[in-house]
Amino acid sequence: MAGRGHLVINRNHQRDYTKTYDELEEAALLRLGSHACARQFVEGLRKTNSRYFRDQIQALERLAGETTADALQAAIKQCNEVQRYSVQKLRETLSSLQKNATPATPTPPATGASTTEVLAATARLKHLQGQAARREIGDYTRCLKGA
Repeated sequence: MAGRGHLVINRNHQRDYTKTYDELEEAALLRLGSHACARQFVEGLRKTNSRYFRDQIQALERLAGETTADALQAAIKQCNEVQRYSVQKLRETLSSLQKNATPATPTPPATGASTTEVLAATARLKHLQGQAARREIGDYTRCLKGA
């Protein structure tokens, strides 16, 4: 107990936390399958996010439980290529890969419509593609003047 005039020392910095981090790292590598790309990713996590490494490993284990091993390995490989060492970036990469793997719009069944009919229908739907309406400047001045 520190009394008046006694030096209060924070002994927290004297403890050795590396053993628990090493254990966390090995457990994560076992969960991911000790591939070279997984080892590189976990080492990158430890180097870039050393303060939040424990949180990153916990999030990585949750993510590994939610997805397939093949999809996770592909996302890890892509994150390693661009040196994005964060579980959030891994999650974003994984969702991007999953979106690209599945077709965005299903292909319509063949109906026997001719090419000209398809082109005509596409031309009619041109206004749905985000074309902005254009107005004359006089329209705006009339609105502002109350006319």
